[in-house]
Amino acid sequence: MRKITLSLSGLLLIALISSCTSINSTKKTTDTNCSHCTSEKISGVYHAVFPCASCPGIDTWITVYKDETGLKFKMTERYLEEKKAFFTYKGVAKKLENSTVLQLQRKNDEIYFLIGDNYLSLIGDKINKTEDIFSYRLYKMPGMLIK
Repeated sequence: MRKITLSLSGLLLIALISSCTSINSTKKTTDTNCSHCTSEKISGVYHAVFPCASCPGIDTWITVYKDETGLKFKMTERYLEEKKAFFTYKGVAKKLENSTVLQLQRKNDEIYFLIGDNYLSLIGDKINKTEDIFSYRLYKMPGMLIK
């Protein structure tokens, strides 16, 4: 019985280690052969409610679209249960070369997202983080038309 318990513990440890390896491998931003990183695949409407320290959440919508000059975006943020806390940003969207990072160029700054399969994951205003943080993912809304 003791050998079976040790064997099961060993198998569990191996499974845990291999699952951690596969999780870490999805956090890389250097995937140069990204099938979901084309302008056509990135274009769409994305939505999430981000965590917020001073309110129940930040209702966030991003529309990425292509026009005759390239990729553009519109981003709206609404702080839930806060008065006069609605913000809209527009600007140029750019996929960084040889990476899976999308840069949104706002009026006075940039914000970066990892490009996933039907989602964008917020990195922040600097590209020094490369983690895909689940609670900061905006998911593509299927069937929403872009105008």
